[in-house]
Amino acid sequence: MNRLWYLVFVVFFSCAGQNTSTEENEIQSLIDSADVLLKKENFSASFSCLEKARVLDSTNIEVNLKLSQFYLFLKQWEPAIARANDALKADRTNAKAYFLKGMAFKDFGDTTKAISNFQTAIEQDADFYEPFIQLGLISTAQHDSAAIVYFSNALLLKPASSEAIYGKAWFCQSHGKWNQALDLYQLIERGQPQYFNAQYNCGYLFFNAKDYASALKFFNEAAKYKIPKAQYMKGLTFEAIGKKDSAQVYYRRCLAIDSGYVEAKKRLR
Repeated sequence: MNRLWYLVFVVFFSCAGQNTSTEENEIQSLIDSADVLLKKENFSASFSCLEKARVLDSTNIEVNLKLSQFYLFLKQWEPAIARANDALKADRTNAKAYFLKGMAFKDFGDTTKAISNFQTAIEQDADFYEPFIQLGLISTAQHDSAAIVYFSNALLLKPASSEAIYGKAWFCQSHGKWNQALDLYQLIERGQPQYFNAQYNCGYLFFNAKDYASALKFFNEAAKYKIPKAQYMKGLTFEAIGKKDSAQVYYRRCLAIDSGYVEAKKRLR
């Protein structure tokens, strides 16, 4: 299972309820078992527990949300939406259900319905971080400046979010606001998931500005993470300043990481 989905499963939907009846206790026991099995990465057994719980109560919100999440991972969009809708039948204001529907529609390719559900999720819960990120990503793909607003709102909720900072920076870079992009990229600290891409992008911007010394500084940092394109761009940078022998070294290093890197092969001919 993709690690991101695993973390979402374990953390995002940890919302055990308080049940009193015998049947409700049995349902809660199955939910608890599903959570334990999930943490052990026994996904099929976890799913089976949730299905058994749903047989006992098809209206249980927690069960339906978790099943929707499972179907999303399995790329089964219709049942993912169906289970989220089941949760909404019990609670029309459930922001997580709208978010899951949004993810299903986004993955399925229906951007209009994805946007609608993400926006509804925010309407139900203005402190819900994830829909802001998704709306920012969609707006970026559509070259819509609303992306800046969505990423900024995400940062109000999580000021240190590297994905929100990176998303905002990438939009700026893609729309010619290079200085703003550089300032944002450099807010991303070493150890954060987007750090090496941020370093590479800084190098790329400096390269295009013909500031080759600064470009090399950032490409050197990105190259520590074994990114082939960083080695390739180091080669291009050395070639731009007339050091062709050094450039050849870095094209070869690029190919040592990715033997199929076409542009590096062309430069060695």
